[in-house]
Amino acid sequence: MKKSVALSGVHAGNTAICTVGEKGNDLFYRGYKIEDLTKSCCFEEVYFLLIKGKLPTEEELNNFSDQLFEQRNLPSSLIKTLEQLPKSAHPMNVMQTIVSFMGCIENKFEIINNAENYKIIQKDSCQFLRQHFYIGISFPIKE
Repeated sequence: MKKSVALSGVHAGNTAICTVGEKGNDLFYRGYKIEDLTKSCCFEEVYFLLIKGKLPTEEELNNFSDQLFEQRNLPSSLIKTLEQLPKSAHPMNVMQTIVSFMGCIENKFEIINNAENYKIIQKDSCQFLRQHFYIGISFPIKE
């Protein structure tokens, strides 16, 4: 007798953004097969698709990529805080510290047009830096 694996054969759900398991183990983002997206699109294109509902034109992609790059900067005080956290700290505790710290020092959310992008990029940047601190690489701090 073969044991069922996780949600195998179960229709997991549909949203406007993602369809999972409609025909077996398939995954669609906004109607595009994930396999097709991974073959022909970069991360920024898929991210644009997920939040904007369509694939970007070349100009939209360039502007979006520039916007994401600009939002990767982290305050020097946050970088210093990350450097002080023990390497053994659990990633979820680190993320909790980062989010709480950012909530105390940042007012940018009020002036950024797309606060969700800003929050996501800040969190991703923090995770990236934390991993590098964990393996012992330090970064110059921008004031």
